[in-house]
Amino acid sequence: MYNIRIISLLTVSIFISFTLGLLTGFSINGSEVIAYQQQDTIEQLENTLNKLKEVNKKLNADMKEIIKKQKEDCAFLEAHFADIFKNKLIGEKIVILTSGKNNVEILLDSLKKTGAGIEIKNLDEKTFFPVVCDFIILQKDKDENNNDLDGIIKFLKRYKQNFVVVQDYPATDEEKKYYAREKIFYVDEINNVVKKVKLILFLSK
Repeated sequence: MYNIRIISLLTVSIFISFTLGLLTGFSINGSEVIAYQQQDTIEQLENTLNKLKEVNKKLNADMKEIIKKQKEDCAFLEAHFADIFKNKLIGEKIVILTSGKNNVEILLDSLKKTGAGIEIKNLDEKTFFPVVCDFIILQKDKDENNNDLDGIIKFLKRYKQNFVVVQDYPATDEEKKYYAREKIFYVDEINNVVKKVKLILFLSK
């Protein structure tokens, strides 16, 4: 009986030792597999990062080239604006409505080069109507809100006047929403030569 108990204990001990050995082996092998997988993942991430860096480098180079080309095109337009748009609006009568706060000289100079007949009327005088013309340019000042122009715009629409709103600063989100809601054609940053071209093309329709 004693011998059987000892043999049983030895058998259990051997089994436990064997099991622990297997588990330890699996643990070591598992760690090696995990380490290998981690290394493989790191290498893939590094390869992806390097590819993204190359793509980003190319995009930056392309963007610089585009910006350079835009500057060259703008410089060309500025230099040849008078020749390109000479007599483009000849015979057209255009009235510029301004609050008097705006600097209309740049806009006026650009329009004169097109051959258009131009008249400037001051909104503050409240005597700008009746207006007989082909187009009205309503020049918006930065200090004026949409409510200031709303009555004038409704009046222009009521009498079916062709008009466009121009401003020498970038349109705000609120202004863009207002123009979209009221279906008003506008040109912001009018001192920019590209925007001048946009205005001339609209007026020449």
